[in-house]
Amino acid sequence: MANIHIGITDLTAACQEILSDAFRQMKNRSSWDLNCPVVVLDARNQPPRQVQIGVGGVGGVVPVSTAIEDPLIREWLELSAELDQPEDAQKQMLDRFGQDFEDSYTNFQEEKIQKGGCLIGTDDLTKFVHQSRSVFPDQIAVLAVLPGLKDYQWSVEQFSWKPD
Repeated sequence: MANIHIGITDLTAACQEILSDAFRQMKNRSSWDLNCPVVVLDARNQPPRQVQIGVGGVGGVVPVSTAIEDPLIREWLELSAELDQPEDAQKQMLDRFGQDFEDSYTNFQEEKIQKGGCLIGTDDLTKFVHQSRSVFPDQIAVLAVLPGLKDYQWSVEQFSWKPD
C-alpha cells in the first residue's frame, strides 16, 4: 500500500545512499552530457524504487507519454483527481468534448498498454534534462514519483539535491 504522506524531505532521507553516490559520480565529471548521473525515486510503493542512471536514459526507467501532453488528457487527469470516481471524470469529459476526448482517451490508453504505464510527458522529460544541465556541477537532478490520494493517482516532482 502506498504511503500518501511521504514528502520530498522524507524521501531524500530514505534514499540518502543512492543520492550521495550519484552526487559523488557527478562531481567526478568534468562536463555535463547525457550520461551525467541523475536519480529516479518511485515512492508509490514502499520501500521506494531507487534508480541511478544517466539523464539520457530516464525515458527507459520512467514510462514517457506523448498522449499525456494532449490538453484534453491533462484536463481529464486534473478532473479525475478532484472527483471520487475516475469514471465520473471520463463521463464529464465525454459529455463536454465528445469524439475529440474519446479519440484522445483511446490514444492514451493504447499508449499505456504499449508502454506498461505512462508517468510523465515528453515536455516534463525535456524539462528534467534541462534541469540536470542547469544544476551541474553543484547538484544532481532528481525525479520523484509520489503517490496520490487514490491508488490510480500519482504526481511527478523534479528537484535538485546536494548533500548537507
